Amino acid sequence: MRSISQNRFIDTHCHGIPQVDDGVQSEESALLLLSHAIESQISLIFMTPHIIYNGKFFTAKSLLETKLEHLRALAKTNKLDIELKLSCEIMMNEDGLRYIQEGNYWGYQDTNYVLIEFMPPFDEVLITESLYELHRQGKRAIIAHPERYFSDPKIAIKTVKVWRSLGASFQVNKTSLFVNPKASTREVALALIEHNLISLIATDAHHAPGRREARLLEAHQELTRLFDQHTADTLCIDNPTHLSLNEAFVSTNVSQAWFTTHLRHHRFKRKS
Repeated sequence: MRSISQNRFIDTHCHGIPQVDDGVQSEESALLLLSHAIESQISLIFMTPHIIYNGKFFTAKSLLETKLEHLRALAKTNKLDIELKLSCEIMMNEDGLRYIQEGNYWGYQDTNYVLIEFMPPFDEVLITESLYELHRQGKRAIIAHPERYFSDPKIAIKTVKVWRSLGASFQVNKTSLFVNPKASTREVALALIEHNLISLIATDAHHAPGRREARLLEAHQELTRLFDQHTADTLCIDNPTHLSLNEAFVSTNVSQAWFTTHLRHHRFKRKS
């Protein structure tokens, strides 16, 4: 097993480019976000600004590349040793599907992975067509934070299994591993992990300072506490590395008795 001091994390979901979406809004906040990421042993961040085609956030890739290059220069000037790459988080609505069908989109830099999200209530036809089209083009779809889409773990597990059968992989936000204002979010996240349906943990960082910072060390520690180090390594280190190298993900191997046991002890039951 790896020692925790040797872990080097990769953050695959982060809104750290200033003033392009609802993420960080200043260079000072962006630099603080990068500083905290380094403290948390993150060596590479894929910046994933929201892309809502014909919507609120619709920044051209060329402008994002220019802004990211400026952020790299700022990081170097401030002696922040961290690698930054470009991706995006695509909202899959009818416009998003059309742009994907036309090939007017991009995914994770130097890979064929693409980060997407949906907005409940779900249009199952749209989801099926979106995943089919990405698969047809040789892309590997990653659905962001599925734990936020459901309030019932059983429905979440059933639906995510269907989406997985269509070729999708899944990323859980690190904040969802901890107690938060919406209790069902943690319950669903842990249930999906227990059923070996999650491939990645990422920060989905939007600001610094604050709760949604670019920190992964605490997520690795919590996964180790709740499950085991192999699960923590797979979700926080191994699969993010596979993504960066454009390699296939590996599965976790969590015993499905875990979540049932915790429910029986009333640790994650919702209040009636």
